[in-house]
Amino acid sequence: MIINARNMSVQDYWKEVRSIQRGLPDVVHLVSTPDPRVIESQRGRVMFIDADSLIAAKCIFAGTHRIATEDEIAAQETKRDIDIRERARKHLASQGIVAIQLPEPG
Repeated sequence: MIINARNMSVQDYWKEVRSIQRGLPDVVHLVSTPDPRVIESQRGRVMFIDADSLIAAKCIFAGTHRIATEDEIAAQETKRDIDIRERARKHLASQGIVAIQLPEPG
């Protein structure tokens, strides 16, 4: 889905995408942007993805994603770590195993 559709030739599209791509690192952290056609209360949740520079350039050009800020990246990594630990804890608990985390000495 292209949000900011414009009448342009295929050559112009690729010029724009390659221009965006040149300014990006090899791997880009992206965050989805809300679809302006959907009313606020019905918008889905924000999605984070890591993409190579070409895919990122296409998404940025289409207006479906933007580059994530450092704070958003850090918060997402923290959330991901917590989610992984919680899933592991639930899996072990379902097998009757309980892990107790001891405080670090000092």
